[in-house]
Amino acid sequence: MSQLEEAGDQRWKINHISPSKLSTWSDCQLKFWFRYVQGIKTPGKVWLPQGTAVHGGVEHLLDDLLIGKEKDLEWYKLKVEEAWEQQVDRDKGVVISKQGFEMSHTEKYQALQEAQHWFAGFYNAIADGKSIAGFDPRTVTKTEVDAIRKVDFGTDEVMDVHVRGKIDWVVDTNGPIAKLADLKTCHPRYGWTDLKAHAQLQATAYGYLTHKPTDFDYIAIPKEDIFTAGGKPKTVPKPVIPHRATTHRSTFHYEMFERRLRQFVELSDLENEYAAFKPVPNHVPGNWGGQWCGHMCDYQEHCRNLHGV
Repeated sequence: MSQLEEAGDQRWKINHISPSKLSTWSDCQLKFWFRYVQGIKTPGKVWLPQGTAVHGGVEHLLDDLLIGKEKDLEWYKLKVEEAWEQQVDRDKGVVISKQGFEMSHTEKYQALQEAQHWFAGFYNAIADGKSIAGFDPRTVTKTEVDAIRKVDFGTDEVMDVHVRGKIDWVVDTNGPIAKLADLKTCHPRYGWTDLKAHAQLQATAYGYLTHKPTDFDYIAIPKEDIFTAGGKPKTVPKPVIPHRATTHRSTFHYEMFERRLRQFVELSDLENEYAAFKPVPNHVPGNWGGQWCGHMCDYQEHCRNLHGV
């Protein structure tokens, strides 16, 4: 029997903890402070609308597969474009390149075309009943499930919190072992492995939402370029071949997860809306000269200014 609770129309509250919020705090408390306490907004890099676009197309495709009404590739590419445009509109038309510069209209259009190319790779990979390394997307029963679970710390000394997150794909939550999955886009040279999947806090948080041991799959779509660095179409672009990484979550992982949650609640002073929170930066050396910090972070300039550098 499924114990997965959907959030429905509940509004997000300060005591609703998402995997991304907890992961940001675990990665660097100062980064968390800039983003969630100070509310500093940073322009999204190009991979945000691209990832949103691919997710949008795949969600439509899986929803159609569920009811046996799959459409042709061009229809879904239009859905990819719609999702791209909606995200760009939310960002007031501004898209920032990988190098940190505002993209031109032509550059944005090429970025959209690449997102459509990545989606097409996924579409073709599952065409005619095919699976991705044994994972059959046709087994997905729900997409984009906003789920929530109250945390029981076993004491009244810690404020009530809920874990909440939007699960990309629910395969099964009725059996003794839940089965969930998530879609990722990735660098072609640095794809997903089982070891990388095992290290994901997201898999632990989503498994925790089911109240059960969980088999968790990541389906990764390589972001193969179809344009050169100079913006010219490649003569023969590399094919997009999605791959699979798997991990498992058990009671052991959930106990560790609850300990981390409790640390977060207590150290961040969540109960008082972070009033007494004193963030500790997790500053690591950069990988090349002139880099302030080795973390991939949108707040490096803010961090440097705070440190007076």
